[in-house]
Amino acid sequence: MEIDEQIRAGLMRYVRQETTLEEFEAWLTPLVWDLEASTDPLAESLASRLLLRIAEFSNGDLTEEELRADFRPLVQSQRESSISFAGATSELIREVALGAGSFAVGRSLAGASG
Repeated sequence: MEIDEQIRAGLMRYVRQETTLEEFEAWLTPLVWDLEASTDPLAESLASRLLLRIAEFSNGDLTEEELRADFRPLVQSQRESSISFAGATSELIREVALGAGSFAVGRSLAGASG
């Protein structure tokens, strides 16, 4: 399992309230340390996004309910990333799901038509 998939699996447990935020954060921290040696930009981007939102929660900028609501689309995009489309790689689909947005889609369309 890729590191970003591991992170999303742990995130899913938190979003479903199967673990507390403290448990999720304690579980996530060693994975983040492992990312320092990783060359997985997808996992690094995801982990950075999660840690930023957790910091905002810790600072009182978000309620835990808002935090879970912010994380929910990231869990849903895990399922979307497993869908295969003709001519598109799963890596590209995962980029789009993480918010690379129109740049990744535009790159895909340009590559598919050329």
